This record gives sequence, structure tokens and C-alpha cells, in this order.
Amino acid sequence: MVSEKPASAAPSVVIIGAGIAGIITAIALKKRLGFHDFKIYEEADDVGGTWHLNTYPGCACDIATHWYSYSEELNPDWDHSHVYQPVLKAYWKGLAERYGITRHVCFFSRVLGAAWDTQQQMYRVEVLDVRNGDTQVEYTNAIVSAVGFLNQPYFAENLKGVRDTFKGEHFHSARWDHSVDLRHKRVAVIGNSNSASQFLPIITNDPTTQVTSFYRTSRWIIPEARAKLWIPANIRWRIPIPGWQRSMFKRVPLAMRLYRWMLIIGYEFFYASIISGSPNRESREALMEVDLRQYIRETAPTQYHAKLIPDYPFGCKRFVLDSGHLKALHRPNVDINFDGIAGITEHGIITKKGEHVDFDVIIEATGYVVDQYRVQIRGRDGSTIQEYFDHQAGPTAYKGTTVPNFPNFFMVCGPNTATSHGSVICTQELQINYIIQMLQPVLAQQVSSFEVTHDATNAWNESVQRKLADSVWSACSSWYRVGQTGKNTSIWPGSLTHQWLHLRRPAWSDYRAVEAAEWERRRLWRRVLEIMLILVIAVALLWIWMHPTDGVRVVEAVNRQVPVMAWFLASDSTFYEAYTLATSKEVEGCRSFAAVLQPGRTAQASVGIGSMIGAGLDHVKYLFACKPHIWTLWSGGRGGDLEKTAEKCSELNVVLDVHHHFVLDALVGRHPLLSVVATIPGLPPLWHTQSPTSAPDSPRSDIDYALPVPDFPRQRYRLDDGEREV
Repeated sequence: MVSEKPASAAPSVVIIGAGIAGIITAIALKKRLGFHDFKIYEEADDVGGTWHLNTYPGCACDIATHWYSYSEELNPDWDHSHVYQPVLKAYWKGLAERYGITRHVCFFSRVLGAAWDTQQQMYRVEVLDVRNGDTQVEYTNAIVSAVGFLNQPYFAENLKGVRDTFKGEHFHSARWDHSVDLRHKRVAVIGNSNSASQFLPIITNDPTTQVTSFYRTSRWIIPEARAKLWIPANIRWRIPIPGWQRSMFKRVPLAMRLYRWMLIIGYEFFYASIISGSPNRESREALMEVDLRQYIRETAPTQYHAKLIPDYPFGCKRFVLDSGHLKALHRPNVDINFDGIAGITEHGIITKKGEHVDFDVIIEATGYVVDQYRVQIRGRDGSTIQEYFDHQAGPTAYKGTTVPNFPNFFMVCGPNTATSHGSVICTQELQINYIIQMLQPVLAQQVSSFEVTHDATNAWNESVQRKLADSVWSACSSWYRVGQTGKNTSIWPGSLTHQWLHLRRPAWSDYRAVEAAEWERRRLWRRVLEIMLILVIAVALLWIWMHPTDGVRVVEAVNRQVPVMAWFLASDSTFYEAYTLATSKEVEGCRSFAAVLQPGRTAQASVGIGSMIGAGLDHVKYLFACKPHIWTLWSGGRGGDLEKTAEKCSELNVVLDVHHHFVLDALVGRHPLLSVVATIPGLPPLWHTQSPTSAPDSPRSDIDYALPVPDFPRQRYRLDDGEREV
């Protein structure tokens, strides 16, 4: 049954996939744009994506967990540098629930396709309910594809007949069948990927499980937790995080974020010295490879050394973090077969040497399909994303995010976005930040659609392939490269810093905007104002640099009008010694007062500080405005009196300013005034402020301190002679 909803006048967004990318996109729509009219279509029965579907024994992340986390929701309780699948899934599911994302998710829903309607400037989306086969059609202004590149298991070409021919149990490691009991079974593991290296040591713990691992190529293996000169600590496997460190992450501000930045910087140095095309890269690679060869020789059985050590440079394929894989090869129930697979029979596997090996279970650990996009998204001319990929000899996009001919269609983890050495979460956040900036004018209905141009896309991808051709990734065959041309469709052509620079904001000139006249006008004016402001500041600084004497006069002129502002502009501030007096008296609950002791050319002032009614004073700044210079002094805490002597000063003003910025804020009327100013009798005040909370007059006083304030009611402070000790 097919049901169709009419298009709505209110803007909406469809997100494909409720994995990590879908969750982060939804959070960004809510937090940054305050937008809630979106739906997430997820084929599975829960959120989490890769970390929901991958449940093989020992499944864990091979990126340091503090970096494999949402940057705005860091977790201080990770107990290891790399954590297992259940812990990761719980973290991401918890975020989805905390931000109310799950109520936007339609589970058991597969997006069959979408077609762009140029007249309505919307996508017509078809969604299949996998439980009952019903199809729903709806319209949306934009689509964010958050399916990632680890969603469709890859089955090797020479194993296509395994399901029809093999009479035993068979499954892919990405869809582990927990109903299959491996005890007392002969198990074939095809592939030596990261997943195989994680589950093999666990399933072979049972000596009754006989495992043969079929290797096609060898992989560089990083030691488990062993100090090596050329192996950074932040890429070693499952290093325990002690309790004191977790406690510090909880209690010390910015400690965990600093640790995260240390991980990022470590990876960036790792990329710069080993992976990139930097000078002396080959010599650094050689040093690291010597280290890794030694580790393999020390850890793996002798008969496998020649086959286990790769013949390609480190970094060409994704390396494997050793989770006990090499040690497990010493077990009597583990064997490696390097002969290759010729075919599948009813009872086992035929090797390329013609040998037949019987098995009860076949487990494929052959990775994922990374060069196909199975959702039938049709663009402006009716062609699909996959047809565009095929025409380009492999997946191609502009900065891995947008595709020409597909307006308002955005990809997270699109072509050439993987960094090989870094956290995919970091890349996803950078892309989503980029996408949110493009969605904002669309959802505000200032623009109907954005579409990247063919010229910009072609120029970007020519640059990408040119850079990658001179990199370590071109030195071998891997899943990074597809087709007979060997085009690299997976790797970003630079470091994470390089990725951030390109994705921090859109280059609007690379896009065609539809129905965007008002938005273009506003953007132009913003740009003009930015340029004008920069020019004014530059000219002012240049003038002051070329005319230093006139610059001082300008500062003095400003001082006469706004002394606090002049204090910030003055470059030759001088600090004078402060003396603490013994007493501080309260005046009807208000201990903030000022007294001039010796008016004249050589002046002394005493300022009492403390607590005002309803306001706590943690830090108090004394500003002594004195021509031709301005001096500042700071008190160390509550209460106490300050005596200040300023010589060679024709005018003296003493300003009591609470909490650094209150006086400046007060000048533009943004904050209640919490200050008292005393001036020397007989001299005109530069400016005055007064407390909004005033103490009533005391019964008797010999001295009146009048505080004239423009636009404020005039009030008086009276101090009893008996209370004033000067």
C-alpha cells in the first residue's frame, strides 16, 4: 500500500540513517538552528548505526575513545583508551535520548529513493516499512545522507555462491549470528581485517573451536601496549585509564578537553611525519617499519614471519591494532592459509592450490562496500547519485559533501572524507557544521536551494587526485581505491587541520542559489561592512604608528570624556604601591564609600570597599585617572582601605569598579552601576557613577559627599565623624 502526504509550506529535513552522523546532525539542527521539523529514517530497530549492527565478539573502536566522542558531550568515565561496542552504543544512544532525537526516528524504515521537483524546489521521498511492505511518500526541502560508508557488508566475488552451495553455517562478521554455536566446529575466517583481528583471539579461547584464517594480504600491526620509539602512545590498544585520571577529568575544568587536544595533536604529528608526503617521510617510515617487523617477529609464530610482514609501506592500507591476534596464532587450534580461495563447495573451501578443506562454519570478515550508493536519489536532470559516480569512475563529490545536479542534498562521510589516521567523528562534526551553515538560509526560507557547480566539483576532485597520487596511499591496492583506474575515492588529501580549513564555512561562490535575491543582498552588505571595518581599523593603527605624538593626544582627549576607555587605550600605565589601612566602617549596610584626604596637586585618597546590599564583591578594581597618565591598582579581596599617593598630578579621580567590566557596561547602560566615585573638591569631575542602592542619610555628619550623576536622581552619602578614621 502506498500513502502520500502533500507538501507542506513549512520547511522540513529528512535524515537518512540514525547512526552517529544522523544523531549529530539532529542535535545540530536543534541546538544551532532551533529547528525541530525533521525526520530520521532508520532501517534497523535502534539508533547507533555501526555500533548497533556490529556485535561480533571483541568488537571495539580502534580510535582513542576520548577522540571518538561528540565534542560537546565528552565523557570522563571511559575506563580504557579504546572501549568495546556495548559501551559505545550506550554512549551514543544516551545522547540521542538526552537530546530527544529518538522521537524523530522512524525505525524499520528504508528510504527507497527521492526525486527532486524543480517546480516545488523539494524532494519527493519514498520510504518502505520493512515490516509490512507499505510505502509512504512525503516531500522535504533537504536531505542529509548519514548512511556512512560502513553500512553495507562486502561479500567477495569468489564467494558469491556460498549461500546457495555451502551446507554449513555462514554469515558476515558485520552481521554476527549469535545463534551459531562455534564449539566443536571447524571455522573458516575469510579476511584479516580489523574486525577479524578482534574476534579471532576470543573465539579461539575455546580449544574445541578449530579456526583457519584465510589471508589474502598481510597488514601492518601496531603493538598492544608496548613502548616503542616510533609508535605514539595514543594509537596503542586499550590502555587502562586510572581512576585518578578519570577523577581529574570530572573535577578539573578543561582537563579532559586538553587531553582530547593532546590526542588530536598527536595524530596530526603522526600524519605529518609518517603518512603525508612530507620531506624525509620515507626515512621515518623505514624506522617505524623496522620497529613493527621486530614486533611481528617477537610475537607471531616463526613459520608465519615471512608472510605476515607486509611488502608495502606503512600507511598504504589501514593498520591493525593488535588485540591479541598475533599471540593467538600460537594456539594449536589456529591455522593460517595463504593459498587463496578458488571456490566454495557443499562442505568447505577449495584453495587455489586445489586443496579441499572441510568446514562447518564460514565467517566472512571482508569489510564493506564503499564505492556504491544504494539509495536512488534522483537529481535535477533525473539521473541518480550512483549514475553520477559511475560517470566519474568512482564516488565523487565536492569536499565529500555536495554533488552537482542534486540541490539541497548533503552527504556525511561522502567520497574522500576519511583521514585514515583520525577520528571519523571529528570529520562528521566538521561536515555537519558545514551542512548546517547551508541549511540555515534554506530553513529560514531565504533561499529555495543550493547546488554546487560542476566546475567547482571538477576542480576540487582534480586537486584531490593529484595530491593523492603522490601519497603513500598510491603505493598499494586497498579498499581506498576502486575500479580498474585505481581512483582513490576514500581518503581526504590532507591532515585534519587541512580538512577543518576547507569545511569551516562554505565557499558560496561555488554554489548556485535559487530564489535567493534578498539573501544575496544581505550577504553582500555584510561582506562590505566587514571589509570597511577591517579597513578602518587598519588605517587607524597605521595612523597611530606613523604619528605617535598625535596618538597620545587622542588618548588624552578620550580620557577627558571617558577615562575608563582611555585606561584601556593607554600604553604606558604605571603601578603605584598600595597601603592597607586598618579599619573599614559600614554605612547603613553599605560599605562602599570614598574620601579625599588631602586635596591638591599632591593628593591622597582613601577608598573603602566591601559588600553592597544584594551584591557580592569578589574583585574590586581601583582606577586612578590622573593627567597625563592613567594608573590602575587591584585589591586582593573583601574589605580594607586603600591609601594612594599620586605625585605630579594636576587632577585625580578615584573610581571603585566592581567585577572588572561593570563600569564599561554601565557606560552603555547594560548593567546596574555598582561603583562610587570621589573627586577632589574644587576640581570639575570627569564623570561620576553611583550605586543604585543608596544608604539613607545618617543622623549627623560634618562632611557631605555629593555625587552628581547625569540622568540619575541626586543622592547623598553621609559619614559620621566617629566612624571615619583617617
